[in-house]
Amino acid sequence: MFISTFQFCLILLSVSFATLVWSAPIDARIPPYPLTVVAEFPSPSWVENLAVRENGDLLVISLSLPSFTGKSPILVASISQATGVAGIAELEKDVFYVAAGNISGLTPIEASMAVRRVNLRPFSFENCGNIVTPAKVELVASFPDTIFLNGMCRLSSTNNSKLLISDSILGSVFMLDVNTKTYAISITNPAMSAQGSASGIEMGINGIHVFEDGELRTGR
Repeated sequence: MFISTFQFCLILLSVSFATLVWSAPIDARIPPYPLTVVAEFPSPSWVENLAVRENGDLLVISLSLPSFTGKSPILVASISQATGVAGIAELEKDVFYVAAGNISGLTPIEASMAVRRVNLRPFSFENCGNIVTPAKVELVASFPDTIFLNGMCRLSSTNNSKLLISDSILGSVFMLDVNTKTYAISITNPAMSAQGSASGIEMGINGIHVFEDGELRTGR
């Protein structure tokens, strides 16, 4: 995952999630599932991550505020206090959390990361795309002892208050309680760090996910 020096926004695409699913064939003789273009970004653009609402709509994190061709997106929320965002996770229906911070060039700015709640429950819009009621954005917790919060997931499918968030530079995984707004390091390992690099290009631990058996998996 990657962030850049642009304003963070959440964009809503009213499309079926199924149109974006692709699976590599187990047998090379079996053709892959067909891909469908949902929306196109002008070049240069960077779409960092996405989440799926219960109704099938996609929430797309963009690192710029681009114009689109194809199916028109709707701007849901904008965080002006941050220049980039990486992780997104949902803890309750239509209540999402994002990790955002500042970056200079390709270098994350230490102590600038924070997690914010984006509540889409009051959000509504007209058929033409005009916003009737905006989403509610609020700060949950600042992370002054981190460098680059990146991957994010919920602790378990039955827990609506705790998030796991990876720091791709430090090689640590933090647990955040969104109710108490407190956090602590759950895991840290030099093998998961950026090996001394503070650049956004050289990263350690990246996306994370907890499976039903409690196993935490990550990529780098």
